[in-house]
Amino acid sequence: MFGVFTARKINQLAADHGSGPIAHKHMLLYNVTVNISRMVENEWLDWMRNVHIPEVMATGLPKANKILRLLTEIENEGTTYSIQYSFATMDDYVVYQSEYQPALQQKHHERYKERYVSFRTLLEEI
Repeated sequence: MFGVFTARKINQLAADHGSGPIAHKHMLLYNVTVNISRMVENEWLDWMRNVHIPEVMATGLPKANKILRLLTEIENEGTTYSIQYSFATMDDYVVYQSEYQPALQQKHHERYKERYVSFRTLLEEI
């Protein structure tokens, strides 16, 4: 479903990091890269800042967030953004992915379908 990590993959990530919290020096960064149509870019950015990201943060699981715009973009019909969420532990990330992310992602998809493409990555601070 729209780039959601599978339950199997999430379980494997949790197993790889143990069942307890990851040490604070190993902050996890969940990155969502979105190319949004220029026709809706300003409205999308406003919705992300004032609705979507506050809903994600209201889960209490991510500790911080950032929105960045890609500057080295090839010419296309949209603008690319990176939305980044920091998680202190793999457990927090797994709970977010399994309990909150599918519904929040679906709301985004229903609102902007046919006007965006996205992909997700999970990174670990080293």
